[in-house]
Amino acid sequence: MKRKNILITSSSSKISLIQTVKKAAAKIGNEMFLYSADFEPEVISKYFTDRFWNMPNISTISANEIISYCKQEDIGFIIPTRDGELAFFASIKDDFKKEHISIMIPELDIVNKCLDKLLFYQICKSNNLPVIETSEDLSLIKAHKYVVKERYGAGSRSIGVGLSNDEAVSHAGNLNHPLFQPFVKGKEYSIDAYVDRHDNVKGIIPRERIQVKNGESKITQKIDNQQLEDITAELVKKLGICGHSVTQIIVDENSVPHIVECNSRFGGASALSVACGLDSFYWFLLESMGEDISKYPFIKKNKALKMIRYETDLII
Repeated sequence: MKRKNILITSSSSKISLIQTVKKAAAKIGNEMFLYSADFEPEVISKYFTDRFWNMPNISTISANEIISYCKQEDIGFIIPTRDGELAFFASIKDDFKKEHISIMIPELDIVNKCLDKLLFYQICKSNNLPVIETSEDLSLIKAHKYVVKERYGAGSRSIGVGLSNDEAVSHAGNLNHPLFQPFVKGKEYSIDAYVDRHDNVKGIIPRERIQVKNGESKITQKIDNQQLEDITAELVKKLGICGHSVTQIIVDENSVPHIVECNSRFGGASALSVACGLDSFYWFLLESMGEDISKYPFIKKNKALKMIRYETDLII
């Protein structure tokens, strides 16, 4: 790699992610500046990185403008963090590679498989993976209660959970492309995985989502569950994902797993998995520099570590 600095986009208030990237960069040994970027001029993240870029919204900025900024600031690595920007960066990934700038993201078709929840369901179903039933037609979902969500993107804010038939129909009327799923009671798990550039599953860490607010884990704990690891390994292979991903699975009251979704990015609470040995940012940086990361083993920590996400104060 000719350039050495790191840019985290849509950085917002993702301090845990920033600190995890800092630790990975420190392992490389070279002096690397960490840049945060967001289209909002006043975000918390700007106080936790070396530099801040008030980056225009991706709907108004071109690939060439971003490349120009990266050249100017000696940036060689980009880490997108928001679902809404993944397709954009995946679509321009090859242009950046020609300029010796590596983006931590899979190919566009793979990103789209994850963002399109109906397509994701169809892929899982055709590969006999235990995916939760999903349809654009409510009458095809047999359940007492329903979940209604947008077909594309994250959309956790617009999701309707535990709705009756009439409530589901009403909620769907407020969405652009509504999808229906049965409401499944059970324990929620996030499974972090890293796949190297040779399509080898480098490591997997399952986490139980103990407390969830606004779609994000506030309290999460590393667990040992071979079934969840096996399902995730098969899923990421079938999807063709490379790099870091987060799979969401609900295990119901009868111990039956239901795959909900897979996000092709680092998750809000994925820092716990890094602490448990899944060194995703470090591996990404090494691979981007041409290193064979088979020389850097995945050593899973045996302790049942727990992470609690909370607000704190910074006085400067």
